[in-house]
Amino acid sequence: LAGSAASLHFSARTGVSVGASGAVFGVAGALLVAVFHHRRRLPRLFGRRTLGGIGFFVVYSLVQGLAPGVDNAAHVGGLLAGAALAFILPERFDLAHFRASVGFRAPLAVLFIVVATTVVGFTAPRAPFDLSEAFAANVALERGLAEFSQSVQVLEQEAREVRSGKLGELEADERSRQVHAPRFVRLVAQLSAIALPVNDPRAPLLDAALRVAQLLQETLAMESRIVDGKPVSVDPARSAAIDAELARLNTQIVRLAAQRKPPR
Repeated sequence: LAGSAASLHFSARTGVSVGASGAVFGVAGALLVAVFHHRRRLPRLFGRRTLGGIGFFVVYSLVQGLAPGVDNAAHVGGLLAGAALAFILPERFDLAHFRASVGFRAPLAVLFIVVATTVVGFTAPRAPFDLSEAFAANVALERGLAEFSQSVQVLEQEAREVRSGKLGELEADERSRQVHAPRFVRLVAQLSAIALPVNDPRAPLLDAALRVAQLLQETLAMESRIVDGKPVSVDPARSAAIDAELARLNTQIVRLAAQRKPPR
């Protein structure tokens, strides 16, 4: 409990704690205090070996816990709580003394843990962002980028069919407003709803993909007029501006996407 409370107070704002590190260090802390406190009653060799072994484990683990991503607060919280309980609870070397004091010390130990965990837990600073929302944003981002890639590939495939003669230009022009523009309206809404954490390195990629989707939605929905049997944009200047911005954004997206790929 103390390890979890310490983890919540000091580490939960930036990471997730898993495992039983608080309980393990609680036992280690209790053993260290108990063996040191009663070292005169224990065999000298046993006491030295126990203190040395547990001490090495504690120091080594705490040093390893300084690495990024390791929740050292749970280690320290469990260690201190275990040490404190070893001081409070009576030893069993003298059964008469144990029976006389356990009725008072056991409730005191429970009270200590309840008060300590409550105070440490309820005074924990507010997290800078919600981890559950961050995980949900990860899923939404991957789905949104996958839908973005698929939608663009459909447009590219249809453009190849127009060039090969499999699809007429007039039919493709009509499909741009009836089929593809509504799809990109939904895609823009999907990408706009993604809320990444502050300073997320993927934000530039999301912003670029959203802007491309907005531009494609605009150009696909744009009306056209027929000139010599071919569809021509009713606003050539705006169409040219969109094409220029799309070319710049496509280069940016390729660069950002390459940065996301892990090195081989």
